[in-house]
Amino acid sequence: MTLACQIHAPLDLRLVPDTAPALGPTDVLLRLGAGGICGSDLHYYQHGRVGAFALREPLVPGHEASGVVAAVGSAVSRVRLGDRVAINPSHPCGHCDYCRAGRGNLCRSMFFLGSASVFPHAQGMFREQFVLGARQLTVITEPQISLGEIACAEPLSIRLHA
Repeated sequence: MTLACQIHAPLDLRLVPDTAPALGPTDVLLRLGAGGICGSDLHYYQHGRVGAFALREPLVPGHEASGVVAAVGSAVSRVRLGDRVAINPSHPCGHCDYCRAGRGNLCRSMFFLGSASVFPHAQGMFREQFVLGARQLTVITEPQISLGEIACAEPLSIRLHA
């Protein structure tokens, strides 16, 4: 059994027992390397909402994170055990005109990990281990780059591309 950080209501943050879901063939089990606390994480904690996105169930926050590969699904070849990875927390729908044209970054149905924008909420990565699709991971091979620095890939990408 592992632990996850969960927000239950404003100012109600708990460490709770957690179990990672089973691996599918294209999934990867990750151990949390490092996580960054975003302004949205603070808003969920302090106010129970970010704009129109209000908590309707407990939420594991965290969309700025790095991880270490702990297991891979049977069809995964992009990453290997022990790889250090940057994580893309976005989930485009894959079906709209933008997604079909290879522009998933413009998807109007996009949601992000650690968000109450959908229900059930998209649980985030402030947990000891979690499962994601291999397509969301980028292997970082440079040993001098720390897991904390790797976790900054998401906010850096926002800064560069927003």
